[in-house]
Amino acid sequence: MNLFIKDKLLEYGVKGSVTIYNMAQDKWFYSDKNDASCYSLPASTFKIANSLIALDKQVTSLEEIFLWDGIPREVDSWNSNTKLENAFKNSALWVYEQLAQRIQLDTYLSCLKNIEYGNGNISKEHQHNFWVNGNFGVTPTQQINLLRKLYKDELPFSEKAMNAVKDFMNCDDKPHMWGKTGWARLAGHHTGWWVGYIKEKETVLFFATRVSKSGNDNLDLFSSCRKDITDHAIKQLREIKT
Repeated sequence: MNLFIKDKLLEYGVKGSVTIYNMAQDKWFYSDKNDASCYSLPASTFKIANSLIALDKQVTSLEEIFLWDGIPREVDSWNSNTKLENAFKNSALWVYEQLAQRIQLDTYLSCLKNIEYGNGNISKEHQHNFWVNGNFGVTPTQQINLLRKLYKDELPFSEKAMNAVKDFMNCDDKPHMWGKTGWARLAGHHTGWWVGYIKEKETVLFFATRVSKSGNDNLDLFSSCRKDITDHAIKQLREIKT
């Protein structure tokens, strides 16, 4: 089945796609199957993999407090001391840049290859923030496959690390949904992600929505459109089921 989101994309003035996997049916659903295999920067959705690696390799802990350096940053919630869970939820880039300095490049490359996530194109120039700069990329399909393995505890990481990241991802306002947003800004081009899964009565739906927009005008709804477009696609699946 194809997902129809063209009207929603036009409404928000963005390009993009939604990919969904229904676990009970073992079926994939696409608004654009070709786009589901195209690579782009994962932005803060990489905090899922990054947190798993950091916790599993014990370069940090759930108790560590990251000390703010006093430099004001664009997001208010970034401007304070924080633990990893809040850094994840608030997408605090500086915390994960610190973690990347503790994790060797070879460790990243090995771990990402083992979990089949990303194109492996990490340069030394951007090794401390390669998920928002450079030529590293992931596909919507890879995003979902990572989440499927995380959900079933089938990743090559400790159970403690996987449980912690799932706790990080749980949505406070929707307890049956787990997810992570991401927004990459590079050379005037914006890429927005919303990836995760939702527990339905009879199945689990895994989703990866990616939207893009060029230019810096009319970005007020760019953040919220990711979730609205996803909800629109999931609603289609529910209506067909009934």
